Amino acid sequence: MKMESMNESPTYGVCDNRIDGQKEDFRCAFCGPRVRLEYVGEARVETSLDHVTDPNGNGSIEDMYRCPMTDCPSADYQYDTYGDYYFMGDWGERKNKMFFGDWSNLAIGQNPAPFNSIRRQSNVEIYKMGVRDHLFRIEPKWFFFNWGIVAEFKYKANYMGEVLKRWIKFKGLYRDKNCGGTICRATVFHAMFRELRSFLSFRKSFLNTPTAYNRSTLLGFYTPLADWDKRRWRHLNKWIINTFYLKTLMKITASLEKEILQLETENLK
Repeated sequence: MKMESMNESPTYGVCDNRIDGQKEDFRCAFCGPRVRLEYVGEARVETSLDHVTDPNGNGSIEDMYRCPMTDCPSADYQYDTYGDYYFMGDWGERKNKMFFGDWSNLAIGQNPAPFNSIRRQSNVEIYKMGVRDHLFRIEPKWFFFNWGIVAEFKYKANYMGEVLKRWIKFKGLYRDKNCGGTICRATVFHAMFRELRSFLSFRKSFLNTPTAYNRSTLLGFYTPLADWDKRRWRHLNKWIINTFYLKTLMKITASLEKEILQLETENLK
């Protein structure tokens, strides 16, 4: 991630910013929860969200924090308000010292994100840092028609990186003949229910907050499929949505007509 300092002489003080209504109180992932990260000022950084939504942009200005202990393995790193980490030292020196994986393994629970941060939570739930990834995995074989299966562990954690809940999710594996690699392939039922769940989520958002974005996104579920799309499960979903949720389409149409009428009235003025 890119980083550019905004303060020539950063001041140190108590972290008093808030995220999700909760007071930030980051604790070092290497020294332990007893060591509180210090606020070092603002900096322009390319966050994970910036990297996805605007990779060629200028990033965003974030408050930055670091461990006050000079002998800490994270002394050359700083953290933003989400707990994402940015290397601030010399890249050549870092390459000679250790790779990122070796550095993160030194952290408590093999999780380099600070305690009390959303990044520490996501490192457990998404990246499975410090926890077991799967129960068993059967690789695709030719006598299984190039199919396999994996019993993957899913986790619910908190900002401290503590596991609150664990369950197992089975996924189908398939060996792609074109590239020779193994890919995760969902069944027809997974794809069908995922699209219906997405429709119901946008429908709820539109009914609660009828914004132009929610309306246009929801309207896409009612749009007829292209001629090339012969997938039966998609045609079945279209039939379900247009049959059982026709009143929602009428509300979308009424909302659109109301907005057009308002624009025409403003233009006449």
